[in-house]
Amino acid sequence: MSNLVKHFINSCTLTFKAFEHEVIISKNQSAMWNFMALNKRRDKVYAVYCAPQLSSAKSLIKVVLKKVPKDTRLVVVTATFTDTEQEAADKDGFSLVTLDILSKYRMEMLEIKQREEADSLSNVA
Repeated sequence: MSNLVKHFINSCTLTFKAFEHEVIISKNQSAMWNFMALNKRRDKVYAVYCAPQLSSAKSLIKVVLKKVPKDTRLVVVTATFTDTEQEAADKDGFSLVTLDILSKYRMEMLEIKQREEADSLSNVA
């Protein structure tokens, strides 16, 4: 696995953890996604596949879609994508997101949590 893919996986797992998902890294070589993210409060399960270069992973994504369990949503994280690729993802039934967007969501969630903690501390005093 390349260092770039490892960077994507590390960044993505941090984001899902910030949103209080349990993250299970795929150790099984036969798993086609990099990790599963489970949100037990909302019964949501995501199979996350990190593809820094979407163009080289399109055929593999079609295979991954066939292997993802029915109650699981596939999320493909990439560096960039076009409007046409977004339309294809919508049509094929998976989410397409950039690493930059996920990182932005993580930072926003951490800021919200810090504000909530500060508010709760000020209410105690």
